[in-house]
Amino acid sequence: MRRVTLNLIATNNYTIFLENIIKSAKEFFANDCDLSFIVYTNSDNIISDERITRVKIENEAWPLPTLKRFHYFLMAEDTINESDFSFYIDVDSMFIRDIKISEVFKKEDGLVVTLHPGFIGRSGTPERNPDSTAYIPLSANVPYFCGGFFGGDSKSFIEMAKNISNSIDIDLKNGIIAIWHDESHLNKYFLTKEPAGIFGDGFTEAEG
Repeated sequence: MRRVTLNLIATNNYTIFLENIIKSAKEFFANDCDLSFIVYTNSDNIISDERITRVKIENEAWPLPTLKRFHYFLMAEDTINESDFSFYIDVDSMFIRDIKISEVFKKEDGLVVTLHPGFIGRSGTPERNPDSTAYIPLSANVPYFCGGFFGGDSKSFIEMAKNISNSIDIDLKNGIIAIWHDESHLNKYFLTKEPAGIFGDGFTEAEG
């Protein structure tokens, strides 16, 4: 059976969402595979077990906890590489219907991303500062992806994390933070690298 890792970032008050996302993932996500979790947290109250690996991260000021998520993934590179596929989802999300890896991937490699539900058919809000490594010019007519759910084979996932974390480091060295942090860099990454699949309109649902 193929192995899948779901990466979750839960710092400070966001730890309250862990129970629900893990419960819903066990019910609906990758239930055609062996699913495990990596939780990146500054809390000492998250307990590791046979399905949950805890990675301790520093308590940093916003927006670093979201901007540096790709750096966090590299902290668990060895664990991620033990799985066949690796995904990230925002911890305050929930799975509400089945997502089978065998249906998502018709081949064994590549990355899937999710259209931003607020910008279906529109250009979104990519980084327009040409001094940023996340820069996307106005002339680029491309879909806008959300940073809340993405993943793929573990080799491609780590390759993406290394590429994006390096770009973020360059920006930080130059005193630049992209407009939508990690999401801006994610969109820049897929400007030149075609995703293996795209979750589209209706995949995500907002509460309220």
